Amino acid sequence: MLERSDFNLSSLLQTKKSLTQRTANLEANVQYIADYDRRKWQKASSDDQIHVLEIVYELQKDFEGLLDFAITLIKRCNEAMSLIQAVTTLRQTDRAVEESRSLKNLTLLAFFFVPLGFTTSVFGMNFKEFSSQNSVTIGFWLAVAIPVTLIAMSPFYADIKASAERIWENSFPRSRKRVEDDV
Repeated sequence: MLERSDFNLSSLLQTKKSLTQRTANLEANVQYIADYDRRKWQKASSDDQIHVLEIVYELQKDFEGLLDFAITLIKRCNEAMSLIQAVTTLRQTDRAVEESRSLKNLTLLAFFFVPLGFTTSVFGMNFKEFSSQNSVTIGFWLAVAIPVTLIAMSPFYADIKASAERIWENSFPRSRKRVEDDV
């Protein structure tokens, strides 16, 4: 499992769970080895006892090294999981920005077509004022539709102006700083 370089979150969680269990086992083994002198086992002769204690000490160092390595691997799993979550968050943010751009384009179309649809529907009504006997020309419809559309699109133009000002300020920070220094 640790040989794969393309970890995903579920494999990292499984690896961390396994390492946590192994760490608990290693801690128990280290404690068991450390308590060797307290065990009521038959002791070796004094010459052999020194050799046994050396082996026990080396064994304890080996298990402590394994325990430290397992703890390091758990920390690396946590770091990798945090990295995966951060990358996932960035991807979701990118998707949200793209959807926002799409909705902005849709809103722009609505700013243009809704007022035109409104004026067309008003002129399409069968009222006495708009009947064919009075013969309203296309020029009259344009004279009404264009101002209505421009009035409806005015918030969009204000947004474009504010965006252009932000772009200008971000593009030319020195000119803004000069103006601030002059004041």
